[in-house]
Amino acid sequence: IRVMKFGEQFLSDIFEEMINNEESDKADSGEKAIPTETKNRSRAESSIVGSFVDDGKLKPEEAKKEEQRFLSVLGQKMPSSQRENTITIGASNSKTGEEKILHQKVSSQQKVESIAKRRKREEDEAEAEKTRLTKLLKAAETNRAWIVLQFLIFAMLFIGFFAGSFYLDIENINYSKVSLKYLSLLCKTAPILKYSFVFTNEDIATRSNASYRNVQLRNYYLNLYETNQRDLFLSSKGNFPSDFNAYFNLYHDMYYGNACLKMYSKENASQVACSNTVNNLMTKGLKISGSSVIHFCRELMNKWLLSDRSNTTFQKQITSRNEEQTDILIDYISSGLTTLKLQFISSFYAFLDTALRVEGIKFGVYLVSLITLFVVVWLPYVKLLNEKIWRVKGILNLIPINVIFQNENLKSRINNQNFVAAIK
Repeated sequence: IRVMKFGEQFLSDIFEEMINNEESDKADSGEKAIPTETKNRSRAESSIVGSFVDDGKLKPEEAKKEEQRFLSVLGQKMPSSQRENTITIGASNSKTGEEKILHQKVSSQQKVESIAKRRKREEDEAEAEKTRLTKLLKAAETNRAWIVLQFLIFAMLFIGFFAGSFYLDIENINYSKVSLKYLSLLCKTAPILKYSFVFTNEDIATRSNASYRNVQLRNYYLNLYETNQRDLFLSSKGNFPSDFNAYFNLYHDMYYGNACLKMYSKENASQVACSNTVNNLMTKGLKISGSSVIHFCRELMNKWLLSDRSNTTFQKQITSRNEEQTDILIDYISSGLTTLKLQFISSFYAFLDTALRVEGIKFGVYLVSLITLFVVVWLPYVKLLNEKIWRVKGILNLIPINVIFQNENLKSRINNQNFVAAIK
């Protein structure tokens, strides 16, 4: 269509120039000029052809046929010499126009291709930048998650360490409480037994009941001994550390077995005398021996209450027999309790030494953990953090100062020292 428009304009100009030339030639030779309606008819023919070309519905093949038909009609109305010149000039000019149009098409196509390539390159760069930023964010999140995970692991280890240390300390305190309570009951046994015997003899000797703040002392200590033995037995069933195993083995042998064998390591006169005391009571254990003393005190007091209290001879006989039968037994019982007390104190010292060793081990583990954390985690973390800081500073140095002042978000992030967000 563009070719036809160009040809129509070109041929219309040539046709008018030829008519004007003919008129001037005829005017010079004395011939009549071409009538005005002839000119108008030629122009009308040209306009008719132009109407076909101006129609946007013609295809390139149809436009070419229309051009040939127009040239043939134009050639019939012109002299042969002028028709040949016109066709030659039109063909050459048409060829030149076609070359220009082809050149324009090629250049426009190249422009379109260059624009498409540039857009494609820009899209690829934008996609690459987006991918790089995504990878950077993921890498930063992954690195941050790994650092947080490391610190969480060490935090859990330290929390577990201190929780275990606290548990051991609580256990040691409970052991100490139970042990001291047991030791207190064990140390009270011999004095209570002696006071029971002494106040019984005093009541018989003075023919009255010794009391303190309206409390009868003889009955008080007799009952207190039984309570003490019950509490001592229940306390021995408590939870004790393994350091007290030696004591409880000795306790079981002396309280429920032959106490003389444990009191005297070698068989000698002392061991024999201990075994023969008061119907061999010491060979039956400290528990039976102590209970026998309490039973003897109660029986002695009952005999005194049922007897003639005015008979001083009977009183002296009871008191004398009491002293003869119980003094030696109480001494052996006190010696056996002293042996148990010394063994218990030795076991308690062993328990304290074990607790001290455990505390030393805990302190050593704590120091080793701190050194390991400092060397393995903290130093690499500080080194990596230093590298990141210098890298961020280097990247920030690449940002022009005018860009920073023009971008309010960037300037605010830098002022807030949020360098990573500024880089993003």
